[in-house]
Amino acid sequence: MDKRLCIECIKAINGINFAESIEDENTIGYITDNDRLIKVLYLEDNIGKYIALAFCAVKKDNHQTVSELLSRRIMNGRHEVCEDMIILSSIFPILDTKFLYKQINHALLEIWDMNNIAENAPEK
Repeated sequence: MDKRLCIECIKAINGINFAESIEDENTIGYITDNDRLIKVLYLEDNIGKYIALAFCAVKKDNHQTVSELLSRRIMNGRHEVCEDMIILSSIFPILDTKFLYKQINHALLEIWDMNNIAENAPEK
């Protein structure tokens, strides 16, 4: 699936509030989910094509604890601790248009699980 077809497929999914916004080579738009903005990226390499959803969580003083908890509890999600935020992301291969809705919903749930850990991690 090429980038344009991927964008059109995401736009056509009911229940996903997607707005197309081509900003750089990879960013194809944003999903708004309960007043939270999730960046949608289209990635390609020699193995396949992928969609990545990314959300910026608030970085607190306990960011090392958050990072440890995310590393232990989350199987497919990734995180990156930056200077002033924690980037939470879920990346999945584009399988077929009929699976795209389920894949995006699963990725959103995964990001919200990671965000819950980031927001509620114990202070040390």
